[in-house]
Amino acid sequence: MTSLVHCIYVSTASQSFLPGELVELTVAAREKNERLNITGVLLYMAGRFFQVLEGESAAVEDVYASIVADPRHREVTQIIFETISKRSFEDWSMSLVNLSGDKLDQILALSDPQSGSSSLKDLPEGRSKKLLLAFCEGRWGPTVADRSRTLVI
Repeated sequence: MTSLVHCIYVSTASQSFLPGELVELTVAAREKNERLNITGVLLYMAGRFFQVLEGESAAVEDVYASIVADPRHREVTQIIFETISKRSFEDWSMSLVNLSGDKLDQILALSDPQSGSSSLKDLPEGRSKKLLLAFCEGRWGPTVADRSRTLVI
């Protein structure tokens, strides 16, 4: 029997991304994650990535290993890899949302436009939500208020 896990990591982009390059990255990630039945959320803000990957253990391990080996990432730091009983982002696919405001409330109100899922604010309480909020508040880099940013969901 396989186990359901989530892997949460942060990394620094090794290059600047133009908007079109972020779209390409998002499309490729969405296709791969759908094939592997992986759900989650990916934030890109001020040159930093934060991602929650959810799925079967072997699939999540393979995706994370490919991220660690990806030259577009440096300083990849795994925060958590653990078994979970239920997905926090069960209905979420990868989408690209540009933010230019500086309010955390704007981020929390976002939902996945691909699936019409609930907003980040409506996520169940748990480590994923706490760590996502910590990232937005600057735990692993600049705060949301520091500059314009892109949010990939």
